[in-house]
Amino acid sequence: MRRTRIVLVVLIIAFIGLSWSAAAHAQGSFRTGNDMTVPRGESLGTSLFVSGKTIDIAGNVDGDVFCLGQDVTVTGTITGDVICVGQTVNIAGHVGGNVRVAGQTVTIGGSTNRSVTVAGQDVTFDATATVGGDMTVGAQSLTLNGSVGRDLAASAPSVILSGSVGRDAQVIDNDLVLGDGSHIGGNLTYASHNYVSRASGAVVSGTIVRSEPPAQDQNHFGALIGGGFLFALYMLIALLLVALALVLLMPQLIHDATAVAVRSPWKTLLVGLLSSLLMPVLILVLLFTFIGIPLALLLLLTWIVIVCISVPFAAYYFGGLLLGKSTTRPVGTMLIGMAIILVLYMVPIVGFIVWLVATWFGLGIILLQYSRLPRRSTI
Repeated sequence: MRRTRIVLVVLIIAFIGLSWSAAAHAQGSFRTGNDMTVPRGESLGTSLFVSGKTIDIAGNVDGDVFCLGQDVTVTGTITGDVICVGQTVNIAGHVGGNVRVAGQTVTIGGSTNRSVTVAGQDVTFDATATVGGDMTVGAQSLTLNGSVGRDLAASAPSVILSGSVGRDAQVIDNDLVLGDGSHIGGNLTYASHNYVSRASGAVVSGTIVRSEPPAQDQNHFGALIGGGFLFALYMLIALLLVALALVLLMPQLIHDATAVAVRSPWKTLLVGLLSSLLMPVLILVLLFTFIGIPLALLLLLTWIVIVCISVPFAAYYFGGLLLGKSTTRPVGTMLIGMAIILVLYMVPIVGFIVWLVATWFGLGIILLQYSRLPRRSTI
């Protein structure tokens, strides 16, 4: 038990350290509105945090880009990473870092110096697109026409590969097609009930290995990035919407609540941890008593709501660590915090720890704030 506690404390410190290490890059441009544009010719010397219905980034950004919108288009030059969520996402510029995007329809073009991670329904990799590092995709359909410098890992019922992969390709699919002109520099490993459809001009330099996917292996690919892709995509969009709704409807309440966590982070974490252990036990005990069943159901519904909004509260806390205590940019603060949590969630193993710690922090923030609400006098 002692060893478990030590490991938990070390992991929590490491996670908080990651948040603090990002503080050096916290200076940035924050833009929110219905139609947000960085026009061609405009250059930003800092990272860009932007949300809106329509987002069009055609200018240059010397830093990272974090964006949340319905239609997102990036055609400019980005020196850092691009992390975006939208219904339609089109990345067609030059990205000096990594691309991490999620959306219903995702199109990747242009050039990316490092790696690309995509979660979406329909994902297309244009013929002119190049990725210097690895490409990881979870989708309903994937069409890859460009070139991947290193490895490809993909999970989709339909995969059409007509471009090139520098090293190995690992695919979980139902229908895999190697088009004429496709080239895989290493091995092709795929799990499918069907054999690959291979054109005469397709080249695989290494070996081709096929296996039958077990029924319980549906989420195997999701484990590569910390969880099932469909679940991750759903949680990504749902939590971002909840977080933005909360900060727009009650910015001062959220700010005041998280201020308690800033003053006493370890107390906040402990309260959240204990509540996550004790509340389920209390609900179960009440369920086994006939009189306590209505109260147990009420507590269960209340607890579900609190747990669902706990992560956005934690996100505001982490965003506040980076931006300070000012309430003049509540949307930007929430956006940064959610970006940190959701991006780290996509990392294997770390993602589970991040989600756990964020939930505990959020629970502690909410419960401590409730304890400070004024009580009506009975006299």
